[in-house]
Amino acid sequence: MLLVVRARRRWTALLAAAGLTLVVALGTACGPPPTPNGVMTAKRIAWQQLVARGWAHQAQCLVDLWQAESSWNVFAYNPASGAYGIPQALPAKRMAAAGRDWISNPATQIRWGLNYIGQRYGGPCNAWRVWKTRHWYDKPATAATPSAAATTPPTATAVGRLPDGQG
Repeated sequence: MLLVVRARRRWTALLAAAGLTLVVALGTACGPPPTPNGVMTAKRIAWQQLVARGWAHQAQCLVDLWQAESSWNVFAYNPASGAYGIPQALPAKRMAAAGRDWISNPATQIRWGLNYIGQRYGGPCNAWRVWKTRHWYDKPATAATPSAAATTPPTATAVGRLPDGQG
């Protein structure tokens, strides 16, 4: 610890001489925090995409769904399951189908999430209705357990809610 404090003092002095400031971030986050206006930006992007799909009347359902899943944090990550992003895609790399910038671009994540919701539920209000009964999105069924998604009870996680064995 003493070594860290001495190194920090040395760097602080060097940076101060150059007119700069040393910033040390402490915490346990698994990724960078959203930008200060990140949530508002993401919601604005979602609104535009909802309007383009004719789902503007379902906006509140989407807001509630993704607030419960990720708090609209583009970097929301569940290390136990790998669920990631605003829609909490599981596995996260599924969002790559929507764009190479899926890791940090809210528009790409939202586009993927709305495509998923449209294909699986038909729209945000249907997805929200299902989420309220299960507290998680359906995970894709595997060939070995076709009904696993429908029968697995939920377990709360720090970022969202995922089925047992996934979080």
